[in-house]
Amino acid sequence: MVVSVRSLVFFLGIVHLTGGIGSPTFQLVPNGIKVSVPVQGYDRSTIHFNINKQLNGIEAGEHTHEFFGYDKSGDHWEYTFPLAAKQGDVINYWIWGEQNSQGEKLTGQTITLGPMVGMSTTSTVPTTITIPSTTISTTTPLASTTTATSTTTVPPTTSNAPTTTNLTTSTMAPFIPGSNITTISGNLNSTVSIRGKNTSYSTPSVISINTTIVPNSNSSNNNSSGHSPFGNSTHSSNHMSGNSSNNMSGNSSNHMSGNSSNHMSGNSSNHMSGNSSNHMSGNSSNGNVTGSSNITLGSTSNSGANNMTSNVQNGTGTANGLNVGSINKGSCCNKDYNCQQYPCLIFDDEFDILNHCVWEHEITAGGNRDSEFQYYTNNRTNSYVRNGILYIKPTLTSDHYGESFLTSGTLDLWGGFNDEECTSNAYSGCKRTGSVAHPINPIQSARLRSKRGFSFKYGKVEVEAKMPKGDWIWPAIKMLPKWSSYGRWPASGEIDIVEARGNMNYKDSNGVTKAVDSIQSSLHFGPSPQHDKTAKATVEKILTSSTFADNFHKFSIEWDDKHISFSVDGVEILKSEPSQGGFWEMGGLNSTRLTNPWHANVGGSTMAPFDQEFYLVLDVAVGGTTFFPDPWMNFPYPKPWRDASDFAVRDFWQARHLWHPTWSPQINNGENAALQINYIKVWKMK
Repeated sequence: MVVSVRSLVFFLGIVHLTGGIGSPTFQLVPNGIKVSVPVQGYDRSTIHFNINKQLNGIEAGEHTHEFFGYDKSGDHWEYTFPLAAKQGDVINYWIWGEQNSQGEKLTGQTITLGPMVGMSTTSTVPTTITIPSTTISTTTPLASTTTATSTTTVPPTTSNAPTTTNLTTSTMAPFIPGSNITTISGNLNSTVSIRGKNTSYSTPSVISINTTIVPNSNSSNNNSSGHSPFGNSTHSSNHMSGNSSNNMSGNSSNHMSGNSSNHMSGNSSNHMSGNSSNHMSGNSSNGNVTGSSNITLGSTSNSGANNMTSNVQNGTGTANGLNVGSINKGSCCNKDYNCQQYPCLIFDDEFDILNHCVWEHEITAGGNRDSEFQYYTNNRTNSYVRNGILYIKPTLTSDHYGESFLTSGTLDLWGGFNDEECTSNAYSGCKRTGSVAHPINPIQSARLRSKRGFSFKYGKVEVEAKMPKGDWIWPAIKMLPKWSSYGRWPASGEIDIVEARGNMNYKDSNGVTKAVDSIQSSLHFGPSPQHDKTAKATVEKILTSSTFADNFHKFSIEWDDKHISFSVDGVEILKSEPSQGGFWEMGGLNSTRLTNPWHANVGGSTMAPFDQEFYLVLDVAVGGTTFFPDPWMNFPYPKPWRDASDFAVRDFWQARHLWHPTWSPQINNGENAALQINYIKVWKMK
């Protein structure tokens, strides 16, 4: 049988194509579109595609992924794009592969998605249970006029064998990131398990449920009281001393309305309304919390914004002796922190997932005001989470588009939708055409910001991170003002928690190391870029026997209405405490004729411009014309470009045989060149 690769529907929902770089498959699956590419000796492969939209030549697709390393599953690379798609959608794409440093591409490809795979009219669902020693009193309606009451004592660490359930389903709509499948149907005569990473509560029961699997509408803000049993939280955010009860009506991250209810104090974020209840008392895995809990079981329909695979949790209370307010654990910010005592933890991201509700990707090729050599994109090649670590990794643009693209292609970031739109056109950031003299940005990287998801005024920030290693890599963890209340940068301030240079042997004109064994923390403030007084509030920390790329270190700031201080591994390295004259006087600006943008007449305080809400920024830049001064010395080769040159990008790119090996791209999936972040925590201190 002869099959055309231009427009093909494979009746099992799998679309095959042929070409020199392998035969990828495209599957419409319940949580998006699964793409599988045979390895066939290739070192890596990249696919670009649009859905129901033309894709010309090798232009950047609205959706893209680079396959290598951790994507490998047997003899295939596999990746599932979490996209809303349906049978009949037309995908226009091109694919590129690299083998022995030689690139090959297949362009102008078109397929039509077939039916969804991975779904059947019946399936079996195992239900397991593990529960601490607990006495459970159950009252269950058996009929409209008859009820029965039973009491069951469950021994410690009892484990029931998995049971199976005949589950009748309807066609599932595609998975939307941030949502969750929250309504289940079938006839169950089994056990019920409420399970989380650090919590496990279960109870034997008889349940009769008859609903349909549907995706969550994601209409809530995950505002709940208690420890989500389905999340990956490492803190209990419910204060439950004695027999405190937890009523999570309305604010639960998993609000269920139906014919049964589930109230659990301290250990559950499920709220179900119904007719029968079980009473439980036990110990939370997050700090010996004792309380009374009600569980009622019945026919339920579940709606809300609970993400059962992440550490999304909002709640109030104490955890392991630490006061916890309304913790923003990867969900969008709840400004009603409800702190009872201080310090009060208000934000905690341990990167079990990359939560796009908090972290927005900047998409631009502008290079910022420092004329950096990278462009920022939203691509899991450059920003991803694995084993509880956030990686922000720079890669070569030519890895994705080929080397000729840099000097003859066009990088157009205007297209796309939702979070794929260009975020800044400053410095021609949304569209660039390359030439030999002025190549397109040769580095692809990522910059994440919490502007829409989390911002705050005053508190303590602690970040545990490992710096990247590789020449001319510039990682930064910083804070920027949400509203720019006093004007354009740097009038509204910038707080650099930590910045570093990835070079291994790099010294300033005095022979002082500026390599990856050194970091700096600083404040930026001034009425204009020409009058940025950062030199008045900058400090460096140098390690003598290791580098900041060898191990994780804690970088923190404490910030209130009197001062800002910086610390590394718990040791304070800088404290900026302005006098009555504020930062204007600290910067020596009171002797100039410049206008003070922070004057009390415009609402500024002594701490202005640092008296407003700031948000977090995480990024990895490369090169540029400000952070690697020409007079400084790099070994074993000199800096390959000059800051004042019109051809800085070209000269940098032409020297890639010198600097790219220092990134160790063939070792550890290239992650030596990545900024690695273990966690970010924020406390209100008073």
